[in-house]
Amino acid sequence: MATKNSLSDQDKKFADAAAKGGMMEVMMGQLAATNASNAKVKALGEMMVKDHGKANDELRKWAATAGYSLPVSLDAEKQKKYDDLKAKKGTEFDQKYTDLMVSDHKKDIEEFKKEASEGKEASLKSFVSKTLPTLEHHLMESEKAKNAVK
Repeated sequence: MATKNSLSDQDKKFADAAAKGGMMEVMMGQLAATNASNAKVKALGEMMVKDHGKANDELRKWAATAGYSLPVSLDAEKQKKYDDLKAKKGTEFDQKYTDLMVSDHKKDIEEFKKEASEGKEASLKSFVSKTLPTLEHHLMESEKAKNAVK
């Protein structure tokens, strides 16, 4: 059973990054579901909202059990990415969103793999192994959508 004190710095850093990343994916996905002009990009946004919403819930459940407080808002860097995206329209929006989804999922996959190998807390690592295939699928779909709006 995890307690706040038994979490390694790696576990905490990972959980914080996963929480903020997941929140951003959902917020951007909602934008894409509404603002995208390409149907593939709209569908990608809807998939992000659904899948990352589910992962965020699982991470929150883990945190509640571990007595760990996750961040509840985006950091400045992620907020700026979101605000920049929100200002775009049409094809420009589609291209920016798919670019972000490709680069973000590459980074997410790296962070999740790092936690899988260096993390200490078992239930957090089980969240990682459950979520990783979804992220890899997202990267593939993001690349397809990116090619569709080039």
